[in-house]
Amino acid sequence: MIENAETGSKRIIAEQFDINPKGLTYHTRLAHDLLMNSLDELELATAFEKEFNLETAEG
Repeated sequence: MIENAETGSKRIIAEQFDINPKGLTYHTRLAHDLLMNSLDELELATAFEKEFNLETAEG
């Protein structure tokens, strides 16, 4: 089954933070609600790059 971008994004975030994706909404604030730090940010960006075949600029 092919996921849409929202479902895939929620799944990735839920996996990274070990939470239920049903608890994620448009109002969820990663830094505040999930206590995301800079290492989490890097790991999440890497997971999105792999999942959606993206490239981010270095530097």
